[in-house]
Amino acid sequence: MDVRALQAKQYESRIQSMQLREKRTAYLELERVRKEEEAANRLEETRIRAEAEELNKVKRDKEYQVEFERQASIVRKQQDAAKKAYEERQLLLGEELARRTELELRLRVQAEEKKREEDLAESVKIFARNFAMHSHA
Repeated sequence: MDVRALQAKQYESRIQSMQLREKRTAYLELERVRKEEEAANRLEETRIRAEAEELNKVKRDKEYQVEFERQASIVRKQQDAAKKAYEERQLLLGEELARRTELELRLRVQAEEKKREEDLAESVKIFARNFAMHSHA
């Protein structure tokens, strides 16, 4: 080969090397941009997922609060009903105690009256016997 052909071949080889370097540089730039876009997309997906999770958490917390308040209301109603039943029972017991006390007092008064009547009758008998014994004497 002559020198010119060799130089042409070397020149052509240098041009191919330069083209390959340019292609490689362009490819690496495209890869860098693609990876940056992927990273940005992953970051955006993570942000969206975090926002969705936060919204779900807020929703769950709200549902929990609503359920808590519902249960608390049920408990308060049950407590109020139990208190009312207790108070009604206490009132009935108080009325029953008053009725029994009044009955006991009435029975005691009747028993005392009967005892006085019996004592009086006994005194009259004794008086009549004593009177009869002294009148015959």
